[in-house]
Amino acid sequence: MIKSIAYKEFLQSLEIAKALIQLDTYKVPPKQKHKKYVYGLRGGSAILIVASFEEFLNRLPDIYLDVIKRHTNNIDFSKLPDKLIITNVDRTLKQSSLKKDVKKLADAKNACRSIINDEINTAVFKLQGYNPTPRVIINLFDVIGFNKIFEHITKRFQRGWQKRINTNLIKGKLSEIINRRNNVAHKTSFASQITKNDLNEAINFLRILARHLDITYKKQINNICISAKK
Repeated sequence: MIKSIAYKEFLQSLEIAKALIQLDTYKVPPKQKHKKYVYGLRGGSAILIVASFEEFLNRLPDIYLDVIKRHTNNIDFSKLPDKLIITNVDRTLKQSSLKKDVKKLADAKNACRSIINDEINTAVFKLQGYNPTPRVIINLFDVIGFNKIFEHITKRFQRGWQKRINTNLIKGKLSEIINRRNNVAHKTSFASQITKNDLNEAINFLRILARHLDITYKKQINNICISAKK
């Protein structure tokens, strides 16, 4: 299957992370005078890897839900999945809340117009600032009417990972990668616990995971467009 723009951009970002890892040619364990370079490279790589994955997930609605937005005249909005409709309306209204600021009145009016015109607001289907944890990814797919995303991709993921791994282990590995990034972001000394193997494994893991998330998201939106066609 042809790689999407979102996935291609994600792979390019991973190449930058790989370049950082390749700069780490220091001995194991590193000498005291080299530790700041080693931990800087590893901590920076851990943060970049997850940030790239997060950006990839945020690009999915922009690319695929925009199809519905661009073909509004051919789509019966009432036939879209209930959760998609509710999320679109509810978050659009919350996004444009006045919050006692009359200067935001124009934004509120525009939001109301978009809802009346059955327009899709792709921005409200993104991660909403949350870390890309398993629970957040489940919700990312749930709001477009696709349930049990991890269970759905497990067998395909296994083929790419070339190891037997169940759904819970996939979720666990993702959580581990996200937690590692969070620990480094809040306490830089945690980078001393990260190995090059950790980073290379994270890159390979997210590369495979992103591929199947991308394919599934695209198929779901295509199916929605077909079933909601006027």
